[in-house]
Amino acid sequence: MTIFEAIIGSIFPYAVDEALILKTCIDSDIEKDDEYDSASKESVARATIYILQNLLTLSSESKDGNSLSYDTEKIKERIYNIASFNNLTEIASEFKPHSRITDKSDMW
Repeated sequence: MTIFEAIIGSIFPYAVDEALILKTCIDSDIEKDDEYDSASKESVARATIYILQNLLTLSSESKDGNSLSYDTEKIKERIYNIASFNNLTEIASEFKPHSRITDKSDMW
């Protein structure tokens, strides 16, 4: 499996333009055709997170008569999981889900 294929697999089920993946590889100093191995795991995780962060700016998109909508909370959760799994604590802490407390005392 190549680095490029590993990134596509990590992004799944989200679909992104191939140009964004190629640009991310160049910007991250990753050779897209290199074999994916344990040494490239963190680089692929960082590239995947960067690409997923780009999806956060979209709630939906339409192209060629097809439309997609994104649940940004689920994307944030995916970023958190990838970051946590790869010990990228600085990124994981940024996307860590926060518990919400709702005051329902007025309903008594």
